[in-house]
Amino acid sequence: NVLDKLDSILILTVNPGFGGQEFIESMLNKIKKAKNMVDDYLKSTKKIKIIDIGVDGGININTIDKARQAGANSFIMGTSFFKSSNPKDFVNSLKKIALKELQIWSWLFLMLLILFIGTIYFKK
Repeated sequence: NVLDKLDSILILTVNPGFGGQEFIESMLNKIKKAKNMVDDYLKSTKKIKIIDIGVDGGININTIDKARQAGANSFIMGTSFFKSSNPKDFVNSLKKIALKELQIWSWLFLMLLILFIGTIYFKK
């Protein structure tokens, strides 16, 4: 079992290669499987450990909640952010959706990620 060596799992939810692709809905099953594996591992070992499950690709207003409900707690996005007409409103909308039922450490990670993306975006 490698879960004792991991701090995070990243699931690519598009085909690798370029930005702007559609979210692959069948990846929701992979997210659920990863979440179940992590939960089972933590229950069986009785360890207190944080293993984030992140998703990258096709994440937007319409897909972030699906990924969250499947078990993801970290969300990486590019195209949907950069193509939004109002980045501030876009980020606030995503926060409202993504922060439902998330643990405090995931919230902090998401905030840091949003700040990082915002820093890059607004430096241009």
